[in-house]
Amino acid sequence: MSRLVDDDAEMLLSDLHAPEAAHPSVLEARLRNKYLKHLTEVRLMVTQPGYWRAQYRAWRDIATVGKGERLVDAEVMSWAYLEGGIIQCLGGLLTFFVVLYSFGITPSDAVRAQKGKNYFLPHGPDLTVGDGSIVGGPMQYEALKEAQSSFYLSILLIQIWNLFACKARIRLPFGRFIVE
Repeated sequence: MSRLVDDDAEMLLSDLHAPEAAHPSVLEARLRNKYLKHLTEVRLMVTQPGYWRAQYRAWRDIATVGKGERLVDAEVMSWAYLEGGIIQCLGGLLTFFVVLYSFGITPSDAVRAQKGKNYFLPHGPDLTVGDGSIVGGPMQYEALKEAQSSFYLSILLIQIWNLFACKARIRLPFGRFIVE
């Protein structure tokens, strides 16, 4: 038999098979001891009003950094989530719709087809696009696969470029220091 994850679980399993330990009170006592710590913690969370204040203080003390350099400051957070995130999102969406357009599907055609909920499936119905041409179900599915793949590839490439740009804040992102 393979080894169980927990020594306590092995002990409880062996107790189940031992005739003298099969008494319910023995098993109950062992389970109570095993889970008593967790039950006490839950009871404190529910009954003690100061529990959450103490948890908040503990997390605040951990998160508070004294004077000096920080790993992530407001400028980095602003770049990562506001500026860089928006640039990555726009780059990915642009790439997605350019690939769809290479199959003859405009963004308005894609939105209209998405509202139909039957398109872009392997055996979906034919889609009549804005210029009157028809895109078959297998071709729609292929267009969607390529557009999604290019979306993720563009996010990857933009993140790699972002890495180079962040490593070279003041100078051009070319040179030996980039790979060091």
